[in-house]
Amino acid sequence: MPRLSPVTTILLRECAGTGLAVAAFAYSGWITVVLNLSLVSTITHPDEPNIELHAFFGALACLLWWTGVGGVRLAGWRPTWPILVGLLLTGVHTIELTVAAVVAHHLG
Repeated sequence: MPRLSPVTTILLRECAGTGLAVAAFAYSGWITVVLNLSLVSTITHPDEPNIELHAFFGALACLLWWTGVGGVRLAGWRPTWPILVGLLLTGVHTIELTVAAVVAHHLG
C-alpha cells in the first residue's frame, strides 16, 4: 500500500480538525441558547424546574466546546480565545444551574 505524502496528511488533519471545531462550537452555542431560554421559563414558571436537564445539557455544551478546542488544536491553530471562552462557558453554566436550583428551592 502506498504511503500518504506529508502534505496529504497535514491537509487531512486540518480538514478533520476544522470540521470537528465548527460542528462542536455550533452545537455548543445552540445548546447554550436553548438553556438560557429554558432558564427564563424556569424562573417564570418554577413548578417544573428540570434541574437535571439543565445540568446534563450544561455539561454537554461544555464538553462539546472543549471538543471544539481539540479540533482547533488538531488543525494546528493556537486555541487562545477558544480556551478563554470555554472557561467562561463553564462558569456561566455553573451559575445558571445554581440560579435554577435556588429558584426551584425557594419558589417551587
